[in-house]
Amino acid sequence: MASGAVSRTAPIFQLGKCLAVPMQLHVANRQRLCNRIRDKISSLDTSKSLTHNLSGVFVVLQGGTDTFLGDSDAANVFRQESFFHWTFGVLEPDCYGTIEVATGRSTLFIPKIPEEATIYDGELASLEQFSKKYNVDETHYTDE
Repeated sequence: MASGAVSRTAPIFQLGKCLAVPMQLHVANRQRLCNRIRDKISSLDTSKSLTHNLSGVFVVLQGGTDTFLGDSDAANVFRQESFFHWTFGVLEPDCYGTIEVATGRSTLFIPKIPEEATIYDGELASLEQFSKKYNVDETHYTDE
């Protein structure tokens, strides 16, 4: 593989004929975010009691929502919320994500699409496919 090339088996972010960005970038972004939060808490906590007990501390992010033109079923062009995209790389609307600060463990929450939507949208991706596509530790439906 050429230097700088992305493995074809690794999950990637790519829109059209352009540079393929490995989803590992978003994993690194999440890790940097956790490191910055831990460092900030450490610098603010002079007793050092908080830095050893960050279990149960989460970052919760909401992605962008789908909007429609007036009262029609025609959707506006969807643009993901910038911070959510930086952190997770998710293209779909109405998603949420969490990151456990102590471990960096990431969870993606996606809306459950009715099976009837396969007529319009094609095969619906499974939770496992979303986990692999976006390189997150877990994926759940938002109604769980």
